[in-house]
Amino acid sequence: MTRRLTTTILGVVVATLVVTGLGTLLLSRLDSRATTEADLRSQSAGSAAMLQAAGRVIDASLQRNGIAPADRPNPRVRLAAVRRALDLEDMDVVVFDASDQLDTSLGEPYPGPVRLDADELAALRDGETVSGSAGRYVYAATAFGPLDGSGEIAEGGYVAAVLLTREPQNEATGAWRWFVLSATASVVVALLATTSLSRRLTRPLRAATDVTTRVAGGDLAARVPETADRGGAELGELGRSINAMAEALERSRVLEQQFLLSVSHDLRTPLTSIRGYAEAIADGTAGDGTAAAEIILSEARRLDRLVRDLLDLARLEARQFSLHPTLVDLGALVAGVADGFRPDLEGTGVTLSVELPPSAIRCDADPDRLSQVVGNLAENALKYAATEVRIAVGDDPSNPTIEVIDDGAGIPAADVPHVFERLYQTQARPRRKETGSGLGLAIVWELTTAMGGSVTVTSAEGLGTRMVVRMPGAGQPPPAPSGDEGQPADLGGR
Repeated sequence: MTRRLTTTILGVVVATLVVTGLGTLLLSRLDSRATTEADLRSQSAGSAAMLQAAGRVIDASLQRNGIAPADRPNPRVRLAAVRRALDLEDMDVVVFDASDQLDTSLGEPYPGPVRLDADELAALRDGETVSGSAGRYVYAATAFGPLDGSGEIAEGGYVAAVLLTREPQNEATGAWRWFVLSATASVVVALLATTSLSRRLTRPLRAATDVTTRVAGGDLAARVPETADRGGAELGELGRSINAMAEALERSRVLEQQFLLSVSHDLRTPLTSIRGYAEAIADGTAGDGTAAAEIILSEARRLDRLVRDLLDLARLEARQFSLHPTLVDLGALVAGVADGFRPDLEGTGVTLSVELPPSAIRCDADPDRLSQVVGNLAENALKYAATEVRIAVGDDPSNPTIEVIDDGAGIPAADVPHVFERLYQTQARPRRKETGSGLGLAIVWELTTAMGGSVTVTSAEGLGTRMVVRMPGAGQPPPAPSGDEGQPADLGGR
């Protein structure tokens, strides 16, 4: 990539120099031609005026001396005398007749490298100055006579015109070799600069490639070095994104390991209990067989709940579950869920209260899935509560909410953004014996979002925890979190 980048930048520099040089040369040549043409037009007009004035002086002198027109010298002879007298012998003169045909009756060849056409001769006869370019020459011509005052062709039936030609001198041509030298120096400087720049730009890319290769190979601790010189904001952002990806993968691996350890423990504990009591019953050492059987049944139910939670998470993630939304009365649903927990709270010192609005609050949801959401939140709150858990239904029909509030120790600030994350284990410890799978809040998040709702958490250490579920009202789109219940959760379990 470094070679391609250097070649590309260097090619752009060389192309720019070539275009600049050729453009400068062309524009200089055009300017030189225009300047030369303007100078020749001015010089030809001045020279024509001098020759015309001199011719008139000679004609007047011959007339005063009484020389008849028939006896006067040939006009070409007189013209040659005037040119010698005015030192204009290096000037070309063309002569043409009334039919705009060049006059070569005197046997003189057509002067100079430029030949005027009939249209230009006609313009000269009308008193105009003509100019242009032919090949590498620029020319200008002005008629000077002999003409009378009306512009008609006078004696001899001819008109004479001054014709000046010149090859433009392009000053840029002489400086061309200096331009080549300076362009060569520029290319060398550009080569050094582009080599340095390409290395600077590709260095972080090479580092990023190396890190991604290591991450793909399993080295999740690899990171892109974040230095002051990152080759630009975009490359710096790329490095930070790769580091964030590696950190997320590393964290996921740690959480996965923790999850596997936790699930293994949750599976091994009831299995150990079941095995022990089963062996005691088989050996006849269980004493009260009915009590032992009840313990085995309880532990089996615990295993069943763990397996069902794992299956629920798998189905939710794969979206292999069905929802049957209908109009749900939140008050009746919450009251029914709460009644199911009260028998287990006897003797625990924890009370469960329900606060319902005076009028029915309804939402569009699957009643079984929403009951599972409220049940998981209530179960989680009861594990951490000190003395009380409250479940409250909001009284705004356009914004149906369910709040589950406990007076426990609260959640550490570092854990709050992660309490719903799948596989996450908070630093807080439950006050009551762990009876669930630890996957309840992950299921809450998945089910709530699948039904078009949202769930948020607010907590502070020593002040308890409040979890709020917002559901779409009857016939309304899904609500957005208000932002006053803390950060929206991602996924997982408390």
